[in-house]
Amino acid sequence: MNNAVARVAGLLAVAVLPLIAGLSGEAYTNPAMLQPAFRTAIWVCAGLLVGGGVLSAVFVRRPPAPVDAAQLQQVEHNHHCSVGGPPWAHAARPPPSANVTFSSRSTAATILRASSRSVD
Repeated sequence: MNNAVARVAGLLAVAVLPLIAGLSGEAYTNPAMLQPAFRTAIWVCAGLLVGGGVLSAVFVRRPPAPVDAAQLQQVEHNHHCSVGGPPWAHAARPPPSANVTFSSRSTAATILRASSRSVD
């Protein structure tokens, strides 16, 4: 709905604003006629902007959402990395060695040798 209203308003502004400002076919090429019409068009747009702001301040209201005390006590905080994973499960984690899998024994041996060198 908002998209359609914005498109129609844009079309009306392009079609009606030059008529309100007093522009016709020849006036676009004559700087002496274009300057006062441009000034009028800007003042009309500024008035419409202020009028729209006043109307929205008066008539657009968002009612506060009803809050139930029981809902406030049941708030659960789920923390997760929004880039690369599902929400954390609040469960016991397996030991870190259980998460490591190697495709061959030579890879495991290489890692063990590198870690033993860094300790020395």
